[in-house]
Amino acid sequence: MAWTFNNVRIFLQGRDGVNTLTIARLQPLSGGTILQGFGYESEMIKLTAFVVGDMDRDILKYMSQSFSAFELKEDSTFVGSYYVHSMSWSQTFSVAQTLRPDLACESPVYRVELELYVA
Repeated sequence: MAWTFNNVRIFLQGRDGVNTLTIARLQPLSGGTILQGFGYESEMIKLTAFVVGDMDRDILKYMSQSFSAFELKEDSTFVGSYYVHSMSWSQTFSVAQTLRPDLACESPVYRVELELYVA
């Protein structure tokens, strides 16, 4: 399956979601804990993927610094629009990359983790 995020080719390794409820806790002096619900947050998506090349990594870094929504697609099928809440990356060292035959074998490969908010 071919995944793209804002036309950046990503090789998805994992996709997780988090749903949270906003709850306030009050501890009165003469009783038990009182819980008060204040709604819920929209789902947050966490993607773990590989990207090849400095340019694709730098585009993802830029996306995490702009307050814009970007499209996530799987095989040209629209999955959703997301804001990039955070992006972390680490370079993986190997003899040669074979994920992207259109790039040089010596191109760096990065493991990235993206936290996305639904737009």
